[in-house]
Amino acid sequence: MSGRPEPDASSDRIRGLQLHWWDWPAAAADPVRTAFLIHATGFHGRVWDQVVRRLPAEWRCIALEVRGHGRSEIPPDPDGFSWHEIAS
Repeated sequence: MSGRPEPDASSDRIRGLQLHWWDWPAAAADPVRTAFLIHATGFHGRVWDQVVRRLPAEWRCIALEVRGHGRSEIPPDPDGFSWHEIAS
């Protein structure tokens, strides 16, 4: 298992909502790979902690908290939770 530090917390306004993600930087300046992780509905980005610890330290790992989950903003319209909106 890798000895990764805690991830950096980041957020930005994307398509009108404040979305949050967690970023585990790679041990090397140039990551070998970047793993982009998306949780299932009803969860949050830190659900990936145990997985990230088992991935190579040379990989950068980013876990998005989809709209209305974790620290990401809740869409004002229930249609904002459609699969199309979450994926786009």
